[in-house]
Amino acid sequence: MKPSLQCVIVLYRETPESSVAYQSLSRAISHATGEFSRIDCLLYDNSPTKVSYSGDYEHDPKNIGVCPAYNRGLELCRGSGSEWLLLLDQDTTLPEQYLLEVSKAIHDSGEAVAILPQIKSDQQTVSPVRLLFGVPLPGSPLRPGRFWNRPFMAINSGAVLRVSFLEELGGFSSGFPLDGLDHWWSGEIWKRKRGVFFLPSELEHGFSIAGEISVERYKGILDSEVRLYLIHRGALSRILFLLLLIRRALKYQFIKGNRPFAKLTISAASKLL
Repeated sequence: MKPSLQCVIVLYRETPESSVAYQSLSRAISHATGEFSRIDCLLYDNSPTKVSYSGDYEHDPKNIGVCPAYNRGLELCRGSGSEWLLLLDQDTTLPEQYLLEVSKAIHDSGEAVAILPQIKSDQQTVSPVRLLFGVPLPGSPLRPGRFWNRPFMAINSGAVLRVSFLEELGGFSSGFPLDGLDHWWSGEIWKRKRGVFFLPSELEHGFSIAGEISVERYKGILDSEVRLYLIHRGALSRILFLLLLIRRALKYQFIKGNRPFAKLTISAASKLL
């Protein structure tokens, strides 16, 4: 039986034509003809002004984050009967064979609730990675093809999630409207002892880092990180993350010379004490 797939691409100040995610997904869909019973795609636009698009498009100028977009995609799955939901940021590039790999993995992965690609940024694998007491370990990628039921972290973009599992969670958590949402659902998977399947596909993805984003945006990232570790992680995880924040603050203060970022990081660290 062929699987069905709902895709959601979150846009912000980009048109479908300028989004590498939209363009690469279109090519991937054309290469996967006959592999799925249906593939639907929602463009969820958080931009201030809407664009002209003839397909499934929703405009949300409130720009709350990615959570409303993903929950809207989940709602569409209920109406169409789609079994899987693909999450995409506008700046993720999919290989042409990506959906072919996803289709094969769906048939090979048994009861897995997530099918995850290798995410690259600046030549380094940043997702999926192992966790050490709830803290992601940089440079610890997980081998493709493994059926994993131990602690890990993966990012949203490129993830293919089983709809029935998302329904089990009650949808995507509104407590993490933008940052931390991927950490949340990754944690729910291993907390509930469910399995994931890792794809060989390598996706390129752009990340914002301190120094290239606003102080306010960085504050939002920190707030989500602190909320995650206070609510969804144990005491040892909080201690390890506290040490990471202190190291990050020192780096911003003395190496990068970003005193506002350093000050915010120390303030966030104090909330874990």
